[in-house]
Amino acid sequence: MEYPKFIWAPDLGASCEEQPFVNVTKFGDGYEARVGYLINSTPKNWTVTFTTNLETHTAIKNFLRARNATENFEWKSPDGDVNRYVCRSWTTKQSSFGVYEISATFEQVFE
Repeated sequence: MEYPKFIWAPDLGASCEEQPFVNVTKFGDGYEARVGYLINSTPKNWTVTFTTNLETHTAIKNFLRARNATENFEWKSPDGDVNRYVCRSWTTKQSSFGVYEISATFEQVFE
């Protein structure tokens, strides 16, 4: 299946959070048992910022709006991996005349 491609590269300084899916059972004596679950057990969440001109800013914003946090897209992350992501929210601001920023979190999804 062909997925929409997010083609813009973020600014330097993007950060990635990985939080494995783990089922934890705690016992009364202080012990706990941990077991990973799901085949893809460690999704990546990238926090990214794009500093651009108005034209690119509008294109990125329109791309994210078109996905509406329900449709995933393909993106090549700063570490070079190509995966599918969803963006649930983003923040925009005008940092100076003709310069705009979009900050977002791209959450890796497995479908």
